Amino acid sequence: MRTVKGIRSVIILLFIISTLSVSAQQYVGSIATFKNLSTYISADNYDGSITITTNESITINGVNQNKTIPVDWLVIGVSEGDSGSYLQRTISQGGYSINYQLYDSISSRNVLMSKADATSLNDLLTIYVGGQTRKFTANSSFEFEIPAGQYISTGTYSDQSLTVELWGLLDLAGDGPQTELTFADLPNLELLDSQVISYNTYAAASINSSIIEHDGAFEFTSTPYSMNFGTLDPDEVQQADLIIEALVPYSIEVQSTYGSKLKHETVDAYVEYKFFFENVWHPLSPGSPASLVPYADASSSPGDRYPIDIQISSLIDFVPAGDYYDYLTFTIIGN
Repeated sequence: MRTVKGIRSVIILLFIISTLSVSAQQYVGSIATFKNLSTYISADNYDGSITITTNESITINGVNQNKTIPVDWLVIGVSEGDSGSYLQRTISQGGYSINYQLYDSISSRNVLMSKADATSLNDLLTIYVGGQTRKFTANSSFEFEIPAGQYISTGTYSDQSLTVELWGLLDLAGDGPQTELTFADLPNLELLDSQVISYNTYAAASINSSIIEHDGAFEFTSTPYSMNFGTLDPDEVQQADLIIEALVPYSIEVQSTYGSKLKHETVDAYVEYKFFFENVWHPLSPGSPASLVPYADASSSPGDRYPIDIQISSLIDFVPAGDYYDYLTFTIIGN
């Protein structure tokens, strides 16, 4: 009889241990969840001229039905995304891509990683919960950054496969809250929730241009540039520079109102001139665009400089006194 009772005691003990293990595992998926993590995160429009940052808030709610398993710590990790690299995340459209990065904050600049790839706790978001059960709320955030100065093509860029995971350090043994989290604790975390998000921006190609004095400093302004010859002398030359900062390849056209002629302000009298662009003479027809640069690569900081020379004709017929003028309109077209 003692042997039989001993066997029954062992069987009952094993059954109880097995039941506890299954019960704990069942609760893991209903302990805490993401509440307001957006699945589609949009940055401000990007034109390459300035750095764009996006802050995304995260709220985590404890599940009210969890009455028995205290949560000591919450840990959030984020995958590398479509680029497959934490060194440089990218948002893409077609064959074009823009680099960006995801940090715990712009100030600390710790690159976020998944729990599986983390090399320190700095690679993750960590939140001390302190052994809470039932319904509780915890908050955190992360920040995206798109650096300025990248060459772009117009369109919507996105990273479609960022997986955000919520992990928990649970007090399954009931020993009381663990107040310090170490890197060695990561293998003991339980996955509580996960969500796939996308990061997106609309990029509009940016081109800045100005005409400035010859060899002057790069300064982009919308003020029209004027050349004043004073009293016209044959063969007199005035110089200027066209400067361009473009984050896309571009072409350049020019159009003359009177076709390489200065017109009297009130009567039909003209003085001819020659237009040189990069030291090449370009005859201009009235009101007709002339191609100056069919294709130029993108250029920024400070940009490209193109010298312009206007030379008054060597022969000036008798013309009435007064002011003479022509308008040259330069058009820079993003390709």
